[in-house]
Amino acid sequence: MYASDLTPSGQTVGQAITAASPHRNLQDDINWWLGQDFQSDPSREDWSQRRRDADGKIKTTLWDNIFGRDQTEVQAAYERYRYGELEPEIKALNAQASALGRGPLTEQEIASMTPEDFAQRGATLTQSGEVQGALLTMPGGREALTALGDNPTLQELQGAVAQTTQTRKDKDVKAQQTREDTVTESGRKFQVDVANQQLEAGQERLLAQLEFQRQDNKSRNDLQMMQMDYNNRRDDRRDRRDRRQDTLAMITAGLSNLGKAFAY
Repeated sequence: MYASDLTPSGQTVGQAITAASPHRNLQDDINWWLGQDFQSDPSREDWSQRRRDADGKIKTTLWDNIFGRDQTEVQAAYERYRYGELEPEIKALNAQASALGRGPLTEQEIASMTPEDFAQRGATLTQSGEVQGALLTMPGGREALTALGDNPTLQELQGAVAQTTQTRKDKDVKAQQTREDTVTESGRKFQVDVANQQLEAGQERLLAQLEFQRQDNKSRNDLQMMQMDYNNRRDDRRDRRDRRQDTLAMITAGLSNLGKAFAY
């Protein structure tokens, strides 16, 4: 495996330089004059020919031993070379992160990321930007984004979109249920009002019928009383006439008897 694949060692540039500093000596100054001090200028070395361990540590060569370069010095030079090669991608990712309101990559993150990691981080930031943009267009989305805090992950953003969507659906369902309940209540009230009106109308009709019946009964009673009074007066007249006739008959009979008495 070669150093040109930019495999990370987990060491930042600063950490590598700090580790190499105790090993800097007069030999390094001589190397600089000889054009062999690639720690100060990593471009002097052809890193495509340098081998490394699986953990990213650069292996020293015979020439390193000849020029007095130990592994920490070589590693520091490689870390500077690696950072320079990745710097355009680092700036691009930091610009993406800044556009989303997030902080830049840390030195430790850079020291631990492979080129594939940088590509994946870029794709994730692009997708995060799309999801975040969608979230901000949703009612309550800005509040949901704020609740996630700084540097939310793609999964957190997707979860916020799903939760905000569900919350909106729940509100819509509740609002629809409220409207339906209102319509149902209005319909029920209308039915009750109609029933009450029908009951009142029925009661009024019943009262009118009872009043008519009462008046009809009164009229019948008055007519019967008038008929009875008429009949009574007629009977009284008949009785008086009969009594007069009887009285006249008695007087006539009396006079006849009296005349017979005088005839004897």
